[in-house]
Amino acid sequence: DVYKRQACSRIACYMDLAGDGVKEASKLFQQAAWTFEHLRSLVSNLHPSEMSVDFTGESLGMLSNLMLAQAQYLFYRKALEAGMKPAVLAKIAMQVSQYFSKAHELSQTNVGLKGYDGAKFANVMLYHSLYFAAMGYFVLAQDELKKVAEHTKGQGTAVAMLKKTAIEFEKAKQVVTLIPSNYQENYNAKYADC
Repeated sequence: DVYKRQACSRIACYMDLAGDGVKEASKLFQQAAWTFEHLRSLVSNLHPSEMSVDFTGESLGMLSNLMLAQAQYLFYRKALEAGMKPAVLAKIAMQVSQYFSKAHELSQTNVGLKGYDGAKFANVMLYHSLYFAAMGYFVLAQDELKKVAEHTKGQGTAVAMLKKTAIEFEKAKQVVTLIPSNYQENYNAKYADC
C-alpha cells in the first residue's frame, strides 16, 4: 500500500487535467503527502545509521510538503479558471507559497537534498514559494486597481499592493536565473503584467 501511494505523485504529475483531472490529480498528491508524512513518523524511531539520505525525517517532510504544494497549486489553478474572488485566490496562492517554502526549508537541513541536482531542485521550490507569494499580492493589487477604476478612490491601497507585488517578484527574480529556462519564460510573462 505504501508503494502504491508513493506512485500517486508520479501518476498525478502526468495526468490529463481536463474534466475531473485536476480533482483526481489533487487527490493523488494529497494521498502521496499523507504517505510521506506517515513514513516520516516511522523513521523517527530508526537509528541514523539505518537511514539513507532520501529516507530521513527532513527528506520525507520535504516530499510531503511538496505534494501538498502541488495539490494546492491545482486548487489555485481551478479557482483561477472558475473566476473566484481575488481574496480567495490570494489566500490559496499564499498557501501554495507556504507549502513550497516549508519544502524548501526542509531540503536545506539535509546535505544530500541541499545539493541534489546542483541545487536546482531546491531552487525550484524556493522560486515557487516566492512566485506564488508574488501572485497572491498581484491578485489583490489587480482587484484594488479595479476598485479604483470603478469608484475613483483607494489609490493608496492599490499603489501599496503594487509595490508589495513588485518587491515579491524581485525576490523571485533573484532565484529564477538559477533554474531551468522554462521557469524564466513564465516569470518574464507574469512580471511584464505587473
